[in-house]
Amino acid sequence: MNESSSFGDIRLDRRQNALLDAMVSRQSIIINELSDNRADQVAYQRFLNNEKVNIERILACFNLQSSVDYTGKDLLIIQDTSDLGFGFNSNRGHLGYVGQKTDKTGLHIHPCLILDAFNGACYGLGSLETYYIDYEQTIARQKAGIKKPINKSAFPDKQSYRWYSSPEKAIANTPKASSYTIVGDQESDIYDALVRFEEKKWDYLVRSTGHRLIKSSTDQTELLSQHLHRWKVEFSVRPQYSSKKGIVMPSPNYYFERLFFVQ
Repeated sequence: MNESSSFGDIRLDRRQNALLDAMVSRQSIIINELSDNRADQVAYQRFLNNEKVNIERILACFNLQSSVDYTGKDLLIIQDTSDLGFGFNSNRGHLGYVGQKTDKTGLHIHPCLILDAFNGACYGLGSLETYYIDYEQTIARQKAGIKKPINKSAFPDKQSYRWYSSPEKAIANTPKASSYTIVGDQESDIYDALVRFEEKKWDYLVRSTGHRLIKSSTDQTELLSQHLHRWKVEFSVRPQYSSKKGIVMPSPNYYFERLFFVQ
C-alpha cells in the first residue's frame, strides 16, 4: 500500500492507468477490445469490480497524479446534471428512469468542470456524482396519475444535495486555490446549498428561480429585483455572431454585489 494511492493500494492505481491508456489508444470502452489476452481481461474486470474502486476515488486518483499547481489560482467550479440513456437490453433489464420524452433507461450524472477564471484554461473534472431513479416505481406512479410526493427529508438526504456535495468534492481535489466560484443554473438555486457556500466562503454565480428576499451590504431587506438597478458595472465584451442577426454586441452592463439571501 502507498499513501499516494487514492485506492489505498498502488497496484490499483497502476491498473487504472493501464486501463485508461488502453481506452485512449484504442478508442474503445469494451474490455475485450482493450485487452491483449485473457490475463488483461481478468485484470481489468477485477479492477472494476473491486470494492475500493468507485467514481470518487477514480477522480481523486486523476487529480492526485495531475501536475497542475492550483496555488493562488482563481477557479470556476461549473456544475450541471446530465443523463446517460441506454437502449433496452433483455439480458440487463431496465436501468434507472431518465425522462418522459424517451423510452431509454439509464442514470443521471452530476459533474463539476474546473476552469481557470483568469485565462479560461480547463483543468478537467473536479468531481462526478451519479444517482439513480427507480424505473418501475416511477412508471407505475405516472400511469396511476399520482404526483411525485414532496421530499421532506433533511437536505443531506435529498438528491438535490449533489448541488453542494459535488462542488465540495471538486474543491477538495483542487487545493490551495486563491478563490472558488461555483456556477450553476436555476436548479442550483437552493437556499440550503447557498447557505453552505457562504459558510465555506465560496463565491457563487446562480441563476435565480424567482424573486428572492435578500439583505444587501447596507442591511436593507428587499426583493432581489428591486435591488439590482442600484449597482452597475460596465466592461468591454466581445461581439457575438448570430445566423439570424449577424454580428451582435451584447449589453456591457452587468450588476455585481455581495448579497445575502434571507430564508
